Amino acid sequence: VLFRSGLEMSCEVFLTRITLEGRTGVQGTIRDVSERKANQSMLLEFKATVDNSLDAVFIVDANTLQFNYVNHGACLQVGYSPEQLLQMHPYDLNPDYPEAKYRELVEPLRSLEQNYVQFETVHRHNDGHELPVEVFVQYISLKGERPRYINTVRDISERKAVEAAERAMREREAEDALLRESEAKFRSLFDQAPDGIMLVDLAFGAHIVACNKAAAAMLGGTDQQIIGLTARDISPVNQPSGESSVELIEKGIKEVLDTGVGDFEWMVQRLNGETFWAGVTIARPSMDKPTEMLVAWHDLTSRIEAEQQLRQQLQERETLLDEIHHRVKNNLQVVTSLLSLQQRGATPEVAAALQLSCDRISAISLIHEQLYGGEWLSKVDMRSFVERLSTNLSRINGVNGRVNLRFIGSSFTLNLAQAVPCALIVNELITNAFKHAFPDNHVGTVTVELHQDADGTRRLITRDDGVGLSMTNSTKPKSTMAIGLALLPRMAQQMGAKLEILSLEAGTGYELKIPPSEEDINEGTS
Repeated sequence: VLFRSGLEMSCEVFLTRITLEGRTGVQGTIRDVSERKANQSMLLEFKATVDNSLDAVFIVDANTLQFNYVNHGACLQVGYSPEQLLQMHPYDLNPDYPEAKYRELVEPLRSLEQNYVQFETVHRHNDGHELPVEVFVQYISLKGERPRYINTVRDISERKAVEAAERAMREREAEDALLRESEAKFRSLFDQAPDGIMLVDLAFGAHIVACNKAAAAMLGGTDQQIIGLTARDISPVNQPSGESSVELIEKGIKEVLDTGVGDFEWMVQRLNGETFWAGVTIARPSMDKPTEMLVAWHDLTSRIEAEQQLRQQLQERETLLDEIHHRVKNNLQVVTSLLSLQQRGATPEVAAALQLSCDRISAISLIHEQLYGGEWLSKVDMRSFVERLSTNLSRINGVNGRVNLRFIGSSFTLNLAQAVPCALIVNELITNAFKHAFPDNHVGTVTVELHQDADGTRRLITRDDGVGLSMTNSTKPKSTMAIGLALLPRMAQQMGAKLEILSLEAGTGYELKIPPSEEDINEGTS
């Protein structure tokens, strides 16, 4: 329609035939459709643009979520025909977004809280494979038209591949940096290690392919002089055992190949021909390189010299102690012989006193004999000592066959400072039992028990089944007993022990309790 003002306007005309007062006419109604025409023109232009877009465009009905338009790019991207896609929904292409989740995703657009939604996801192609995509969603609501969502979908497979390649490259660069750092640390440790370290490759005739500064210094050369040598070149022809170095090297290599590690002592030869002992450890550093062996070794010269010096000193001390014990035993034997000579022609009382002294000296002599012939030079096996002493006293006192000896319990050891007074105490107790417990040729038994408690306390018990002794109190014997018994508590005190008289129905009994010494506590109770 052209108005007088010159304005043109698109109109929609409705004509209706009418009859009024017998007259027939036409009634016309004109509606301005300029806006609709403009929208249609815009849509046509938009459609032409979208149809030729390289991106996939899906126009979705905002109510039903069904596609009502797809461009050619959409069909190519997902592998469906336009007819197939127009029967589908966005969640049919996206396994990650079911209908409820998709509606929740686009709700901010419909409520006008957001202008667009952008996200990355995966679309499933018609052939089943999945492709990464970037989705841009807008909401459009035109007057007189149903609201729509416009989904612009771009295939980002190439971008993802590039990102993955860049990520892999960064990871490789990070790994390379860590590897370089690790290699630098290893090289620093390798070079600065105080022990000699060499890398030997069996694939190259067991030649040394790397060595640190310590190894080169021990061999009296530089790393360049050492690299290229073999184990044969730095070993004497024969080891001190007389075995061939070459044969032992071959055995060692076989052992490492079988077990993965070898540890032994080896005589090494420096470049100038000098030799020294080395403690050698061989291992395979990597299963990927089975022919490579890592050899670590340290100079044992100082240790071996110290061991030899200690062995020599120990041998000298053992010889000296043996000589001391032997001389003490001989000197005691001389004293005993002199006392025995004094008994000749002496009165019975004097002879008995001299015999008691001989018995006591014999007990001390037996201690030194035990040390001289025993396993230790500073400890006495008390079970063996008590058995020998008791047997000797039985023979000297003439009670063999009349008074039996019985020994109960296990053995324990005492150091020399404890053993001598203990020997004198045992000597007095057993001698007293033989002389006084069985008068008038009575028969009986003398029992000796040796026990060691959990706290290290040693207990030595002597008891007889004889006539018993009448005591004035619990600690002091009567004057009718041997004078030596009066000295027993003092001897026990000398060794830090406690002597108690046992209460028996028949006979006499004593218990000597010996606490552990400081030496026992420090080294562990024997």
